[in-house]
Amino acid sequence: MRKTDKTVNLGEIGLSKTHSVLSCYGLGSCVAVALFDPETKIGGLAHVVLPEDAEYNLNMGNKEAYLLLIDLLGRPAKFADSGLTVMLNKLKECGAKLHNLQAKVVGGARVLPPISLNSLELDIGKQNEIAVKRQLERYDIPIVASDLGGSESRTVKFHPADGAVEVWRNWSGKIVI
Repeated sequence: MRKTDKTVNLGEIGLSKTHSVLSCYGLGSCVAVALFDPETKIGGLAHVVLPEDAEYNLNMGNKEAYLLLIDLLGRPAKFADSGLTVMLNKLKECGAKLHNLQAKVVGGARVLPPISLNSLELDIGKQNEIAVKRQLERYDIPIVASDLGGSESRTVKFHPADGAVEVWRNWSGKIVI
């Protein structure tokens, strides 16, 4: 069967229960989160841009409606906290068994100098990494492989049929996790 390639752009979520390949290009401080159910062969890839969604955290009483809204607006994975929740809902709708999910996480590089705000240094890549790990821990999803941090941007190709994630770094070449 021929594989098709689907690009997952900034803030998007890609899902596959076929032989598609889901790709994120040019990850710098962004984090690609690949979730995979090895039993059903259903997987998803989120292209997380920023760590936290203040609006999501303010909408305590109506989070489901807010998640539906951000999904409809087209950038459901812009933030780690709300985005991974949307992706889990979508995977469940596709037939993935949430208790089987495994994660592979890539990105979070420091490709730009850190931002200083009131003498506090902000490393967006590291903050994205922390936020993604926090969300995965919240949902009891194990990280089975990762390629995080450093200073190189990356390209990711996720193969949901077998869970493989190919990672190309700008200077150090390709690895498979």
